[in-house]
Amino acid sequence: MKITFLGISGALSSEYNSNMLIENDKDVMLFDCGEDIMHSLKAAGRNPEELDAVFLSHLHSDHSFGLSWLGYYSYFIMKKRIPLHIHESLVSDLWSMLRPAMEKLDGMPTMMTLNDYFDIRPIRNEKGGFLFGGGSFNLAKQIHVETSFGNMYSYGLVINIDRKKVFISSDTERLNIPHSHYGSFPDLLFCDVDVMNLSGVHPNYDELKSWTTMSKKNMWLYHYHDLGDNMPDAVADGFAGFVKEGQIFEV
Repeated sequence: MKITFLGISGALSSEYNSNMLIENDKDVMLFDCGEDIMHSLKAAGRNPEELDAVFLSHLHSDHSFGLSWLGYYSYFIMKKRIPLHIHESLVSDLWSMLRPAMEKLDGMPTMMTLNDYFDIRPIRNEKGGFLFGGGSFNLAKQIHVETSFGNMYSYGLVINIDRKKVFISSDTERLNIPHSHYGSFPDLLFCDVDVMNLSGVHPNYDELKSWTTMSKKNMWLYHYHDLGDNMPDAVADGFAGFVKEGQIFEV
């Protein structure tokens, strides 16, 4: 299995959104589908015809707004419905977001639904999951935005394949690396980070830096705002490093 980072940035950066491809020799899944997905796929020399599935972690624009384009492209060009793996709690709100643009098509006698564009595969358990490409993919629920009137959750993934365990955080407020439920600590981790230490919706770099070496040595950091020459030295601070746009990891 390999993981290709189409981008490494969040919604406020001019760089590509931190969406990625997870694939083996014949199966390709898109992890999140941000608003610039048509451009980041092209920049990586990839195309939507390759996609066998999509996983959606949450509904922020840099993770989900590209589904409008992908849904149209799938319906009109590819003429197929790509399986969309998504926690059931997100399905209704996702369609509420896409519906104003997508429910009315010229010449159609009835209104379209989300299922007309995608093969919806709802995940009903917060630690549930699905099988894909010879591996098992389980949800890792994370608090992303915490308020007095309720929380917004994001769903990372724990991937088990070829006796290796990989954790992809998606977006988190307080990074919660699952290990007890899944039996062991992940062999490889991809975790979101705020290098400017500004907001509470991503783990601050300075906080992660204080973690033990054991927790950090296999941890790659992504979803950051590139500060150029002012970027901290992640390797010197005990991390595996910062993920670069287009970087490919073999698992």
